[in-house]
Amino acid sequence: TMESRPAATASSCVGHGGGNEGATVLLLPFPGALGHTNPMLELGRRLAHHGLRPTFVTTRHVLSVTPPPGAPFHVAAISDGFDAGGFASCPDPAEYFSRLEAVGSETLRELLLSEEAAAVRVLVYDSHLPWAGRVARAAGVPTAALFTQPCAVNVVYGEVWAGRLALPVTDGRELLVHGALGLELGPEDVPPFVAAPEWLAVFLKTSIEQFDGLEDADDVLVNSFSDIEPKVSRTFILACSCHSNRLIPSIRGGFGLLNWFS
Repeated sequence: TMESRPAATASSCVGHGGGNEGATVLLLPFPGALGHTNPMLELGRRLAHHGLRPTFVTTRHVLSVTPPPGAPFHVAAISDGFDAGGFASCPDPAEYFSRLEAVGSETLRELLLSEEAAAVRVLVYDSHLPWAGRVARAAGVPTAALFTQPCAVNVVYGEVWAGRLALPVTDGRELLVHGALGLELGPEDVPPFVAAPEWLAVFLKTSIEQFDGLEDADDVLVNSFSDIEPKVSRTFILACSCHSNRLIPSIRGGFGLLNWFS
């Protein structure tokens, strides 16, 4: 059963320090997924170090069961349609993702159109939530998509999305031959959703749809182990967009992206 979903309002924003200087940056990770949330929080800390004001945006359920991130973050809430129980309360993952997009879009739009959002400079959203980018652009808010997974994983999903790699993907030999990867992936290295596409197909769909509308984002940020996977990092960044940036953890003063944020 879907939960009631009151509008996301100014009262859902809670101050946790950060001062009043600089532009506000909304950070929207995939709800409740630590592997996606931690890179977003690290980005927020580094932006705050350069005078920007990060606001962490997540679902009401996540905020009800986990402590807020603390300084320098403010916090704002949206809804996934399951405020009382989140993902675990929905027996069908496909239904959850559908409601997350529908109700999340509605409540994110309300947040972006609130008076308190007038100072928002940009929405940084997890690439697994392409609908968030569409909502922000419709509200006149610039967007940046953040890829939080290793570039080798992104390349595999991107090649499947582009139709250049057929399912199921048993290894990375074809990507190595074509130069998309700098090393061959064995069967145990391939992302499980492409190795067994019939297993949790909704997660495969969500992983591939990261690339939908990516060309409309104002910027694309990549969380990359650049020293470990230098070739694949360059390949992915070039393939994504001419304005992609390998961002974490190497934000530097004077970096062009900081000027764009502020």
